[in-house]
Amino acid sequence: MMENRLMKKTGYWQLPCYGNAEVVGILRTNEDLVVTSRVKLFPGLLEYSRLVDANVEEPSKGYILLVSSKTKELIGTLKMNGTVCSLAFADDGNRLLSSGSDGEVYHWDLRMRTCFHKAVDEGCINGMALCTSPNGRMFAAGSDSGIVNIYNRDDFLGGKRKPIKTVENLTTKVDFLKFNSDAQILAICSTMKKNSLKLIHVPLFAVYSNWSPLNKNLHYPWCLDFSPGGGFTAVGKVLLYKLHRYNHA
Repeated sequence: MMENRLMKKTGYWQLPCYGNAEVVGILRTNEDLVVTSRVKLFPGLLEYSRLVDANVEEPSKGYILLVSSKTKELIGTLKMNGTVCSLAFADDGNRLLSSGSDGEVYHWDLRMRTCFHKAVDEGCINGMALCTSPNGRMFAAGSDSGIVNIYNRDDFLGGKRKPIKTVENLTTKVDFLKFNSDAQILAICSTMKKNSLKLIHVPLFAVYSNWSPLNKNLHYPWCLDFSPGGGFTAVGKVLLYKLHRYNHA
């Protein structure tokens, strides 16, 4: 993660990236995009950054930078309104969802590099987190108010903007969302409050009352992942828990 400061480079301010790696040397000019230094990325990772012109009163924002995980080179850009805060892949990496400070969820076709749908996330002012289910049928969107909306993706794209469930169990901004491998569980967490991590049973849209474990301090959870079989979940750096609902790891 980049330090929380501004860095001036050839007339442009580069704001911190959000993600697990840094795209330090990618700058946008009026003519083209230039890679000025080596970029370290993890396999399959798409990075994004907010880049603004320091010489204009109303700077541009909302750029999403597409970086090849093989060549580590910039291969394209997308532009949305507002500041980019979260991204999520769908449809085997052919589609991308984004959200940010305008409270809308964008759907992008990465082959055509175009936005084919955008709509307001109900009740959201600032979108902070996104995730899609492994089968692509659902997506979840979290806001700075702590609200998490779960949508049927086909319904949302078809014009039905009402979430199938609104989860109100967090009271501070949502930082991370994650479906497990069979989309039976959705994990939601916030770094603004201790032990602020909840597991949602998706078929019933019920919060597991026995999570988090009693007498266990999760500190300020900021990330989480499930094992392929769903039997384990890892939290933070690194707490490993067995989920007894699943027999296999």
